[in-house]
Amino acid sequence: MPDLEAQIAYLRERMSAAARRADAEMQERRMRRPPPQGLSLAVPGREVGTPAGVHYESVSVMEGSRRHGNFEISRLAALPPDLLAGITEGEAPAAPPETWVFLDTETTGLAGGSGTCAFLIGLGRVTADGFEIRQFFMRDFCEEASQLHAVREALAEAQVLVTYNGKSFDIPLLETRYRMSRARPPFGSIPHLDLLFGARRIWRLRLDSCRLTELETQILGHERDDDIPGELIPKAYFDFVRTGRAGKMGPVFLHNALDIVSLACLTAVVASVFRDGGRAELRHAAEFVAMGRWLRQAGRLGEARELFREAVRRNLREDLLFRTLWDLAAIERKLHAPDAAVSIYADLASCPNAHRRDAMIELAKHYEHRERNLPMALAFTEEARALADDADLRRRRERLLARAGQNGAPRLEF
Repeated sequence: MPDLEAQIAYLRERMSAAARRADAEMQERRMRRPPPQGLSLAVPGREVGTPAGVHYESVSVMEGSRRHGNFEISRLAALPPDLLAGITEGEAPAAPPETWVFLDTETTGLAGGSGTCAFLIGLGRVTADGFEIRQFFMRDFCEEASQLHAVREALAEAQVLVTYNGKSFDIPLLETRYRMSRARPPFGSIPHLDLLFGARRIWRLRLDSCRLTELETQILGHERDDDIPGELIPKAYFDFVRTGRAGKMGPVFLHNALDIVSLACLTAVVASVFRDGGRAELRHAAEFVAMGRWLRQAGRLGEARELFREAVRRNLREDLLFRTLWDLAAIERKLHAPDAAVSIYADLASCPNAHRRDAMIELAKHYEHRERNLPMALAFTEEARALADDADLRRRRERLLARAGQNGAPRLEF
């Protein structure tokens, strides 16, 4: 036992020595780094000191009277405290929007991993004046500990954390950086809403991409001017660290700020859809289908039926139309509306589509078991066999022939 304790003490001393060397090297690097040229001009802000060192912060406010595309910023302050309950299935507490924090990062790489840093961390909050964006920037890698310390303090009062793809990227990355800085990550105690999953549910059938910038354009109606592409942001930061010239950092800060504003506005839209079943915010037929599927999966069949019916009444593209009719017929049956289901199955059976054969089989079942109309049941069975025969249909045909006491049945003409 004494030998083991001695080995542990030795390892602890080596780890402490390595940490002291690393801190000294980072401090020396910070002293050697050329002073940033024009950072406060490119990005208005100030140097902030913490117990862990110093970093740079910029604070901006978007007034409530302004609009982000078609969304008025003042709507954020009026959001109900229980708005996020539906989209989080009750995990988010009923909390006023002023206690929600919207987080987005800009990083030194898009692949993640222990070598990737979040050099810019932006936090957005609803305030009495509008929407505040506070951005925490490490001018060099030696400022990371201070940056992370300030972010942890800023999150201390947060009731809900909202990100976009944060569960897969931002939060795991930041947790790694906190641990590598020998600090406890602050995210474990804050309910986390990753808006990407809700956005995909609503818009994946309508849009080719559910990237945040795509939704910003298609849903919020905001077009960015001269936005720096995300894949160029790491290079812009490395150039700044190497040269101290801050000219490229202004567009990076603006890119991050716009992401956070769009995240907040989209949170209001997406969460409202999940809260009231969709009618207030949905506009396109494919959106009604997507939310109808979610409601059906959640067991809210009556609401799903209404959204499917609305989608069918709209200009729904053909592939979605047939699938939606099929799903709607299944709901009608579960809600004890067999006549409505039969009408839909008849429509599906009358024209070429992926559900035609299955609709014929459902009609055969209906006429055999509910209508007791064996000739019609046999006719639909034969039509289904003509499209694709199998053992189940052959057994159905034999049973119907035996019950009807005949050798065939008239074919239906469609």
